[in-house]
Amino acid sequence: MNWSRGFFRLWAVFSALWFAGFMIAMIIEWPKDAADLSDLERANRVTIFQHVEAFILGATIPPVAILIVGGAVGWAVSGFRR
Repeated sequence: MNWSRGFFRLWAVFSALWFAGFMIAMIIEWPKDAADLSDLERANRVTIFQHVEAFILGATIPPVAILIVGGAVGWAVSGFRR
């Protein structure tokens, strides 16, 4: 059994699910057209750039961080086998 390949595939599946879920959440929260907003909503609305930036950071940082931590743990555990 190849544990590293299995964990990598598991990470790939969960990353794809995370990305899809995050995309759905961002579409639901997407800013409305300015004509439909009240004055208070218009003053507090998030710009499109800020929304896209939040999507990119929120969708990529958690899966990449898990990959890095998993690789570090795998590297540390493999050192004990020798």
